[in-house]
Amino acid sequence: MFLFGMLLSAAVAIYPYVLPARDEVLGLTLQQAASSPYGLRVALYWFVPGMLLAVGYSIYNYRRWLD
Repeated sequence: MFLFGMLLSAAVAIYPYVLPARDEVLGLTLQQAASSPYGLRVALYWFVPGMLLAVGYSIYNYRRWLD
């Protein structure tokens, strides 16, 4: 909880910057770091089957090497 609190307070302190710079114009903000809605949609469509494959492969390996 302490580490979570420290990271959260640091994130709140530098909001909206992800990567602050000495010159405000050069700093990376959340809006600049965000992906496009299309890219997020494609990532979501690939995340579900990819996670199912990873879990299925883990179950397969566990059952194969357990015997």
